[in-house]
Amino acid sequence: MTPPRLSGHALRSLARALCHRGAARALPPRLRERLILHVSATNRCPVCADVHVPRARAAGLDDAAIGAACARDLGGDDDATRAMLRYAEVRTLDAEAAHPEAAEALARHFDAATRAGIRATIDMFTFTNRFNNTWEAILPGAARRRRRFDPA
Repeated sequence: MTPPRLSGHALRSLARALCHRGAARALPPRLRERLILHVSATNRCPVCADVHVPRARAAGLDDAAIGAACARDLGGDDDATRAMLRYAEVRTLDAEAAHPEAAEALARHFDAATRAGIRATIDMFTFTNRFNNTWEAILPGAARRRRRFDPA
């Protein structure tokens, strides 16, 4: 499976993130790092995953939570976290029009300011992951680094 690369969707994501760049800082660090790892796994970005695993540990995520985020596992969390992670997948894959229930579930669990932070984080990492995927693929060892995201 080829990881997603720079695209019109990625550039739109960057523009949206820049318009709301302060919103992501309002998220609690544990929530933000879990979200970043999940988006990075969705985009199959080993660069961001490698950078954010230590940050996730520093924010208080244990190895089980980190492993679940890197595996895109939605089970085992509370309803709010599952809704956030499902919405992250839908937004990252530019499928919000096809899955309005994901945005509705997010709205049931989070206030407007938190939703803005979640969207800004998803958008920034959708762009960053795809930027990294585009350039990282030409570096030696890309296939080996990417194996962690291949289904078993």
